[in-house]
Amino acid sequence: MIPKARRPTPRLSLQKQTLALRLPDGREIDVLQVIDPRAVRVKLSVSERGARLSLPPGTSALFVRQFLERHRGWLQEQCLKQLPTHASDTAWAWGSDLTLPLRGELITLRWQTAARLAVQRTEADALLLVPPAATMQKARKVVAEFLHAEARADLGRWLPHYLPGFTQAPTQVRIRPLSSLWGSLSGRNGLSLDLSLILAPPRVFEYVLVHELCHLVQRNHSPAFWHEVGQRMPDWRQQRVWLRTQGASIKHVLRTLLV
Repeated sequence: MIPKARRPTPRLSLQKQTLALRLPDGREIDVLQVIDPRAVRVKLSVSERGARLSLPPGTSALFVRQFLERHRGWLQEQCLKQLPTHASDTAWAWGSDLTLPLRGELITLRWQTAARLAVQRTEADALLLVPPAATMQKARKVVAEFLHAEARADLGRWLPHYLPGFTQAPTQVRIRPLSSLWGSLSGRNGLSLDLSLILAPPRVFEYVLVHELCHLVQRNHSPAFWHEVGQRMPDWRQQRVWLRTQGASIKHVLRTLLV
């Protein structure tokens, strides 16, 4: 008797979308909503990857909104638990020095009254030069410009090294705060990178750049794509682990600096 061949088990399709939610302290986070055919109840969780809401099929949008509204306080508490102490305690007041990570190492921005508004690098830390008539908003803006300049300097070193290995190049490169992504490559090859990456160790920032550049070759996350990444950065897995475990921290720090 010949046994019947087993039918392959159909793959279950998960429907995903990202929802923006404002926490009680004013911060905005992304919640990954996943409609899972296997789910029998609503499940809300927070990990180093962020907040995730798993739902059974047929759950109404009204229920989702009401459920998230009831759990905003809990989400705030859980999100802070995922952050290292130095990140969750970051605060900045007028006239005060500010300690922040830069390229993975803590530096101090030392507040100093001056005639012009600028950030000036020193051998170890940096000076934040602030005129008496300046506002906190302008001080935050000049710090953001300082971080942009540092990020552009790093890209200026890395891009000439990697671009010859590709048959095409990005049409433009933008560095800006991204709410949940670390980088993206548009259909027209416009490259966007998260500004908070300048706070991470340089190798982590470099990995995100390589990752997005490899989408010039493979517009997916197939084995072929990861082969392209591995050819250019053999230690990419180590950098991805850092982002998954520490990434929420630097995004939080950047939001604190710019708000």
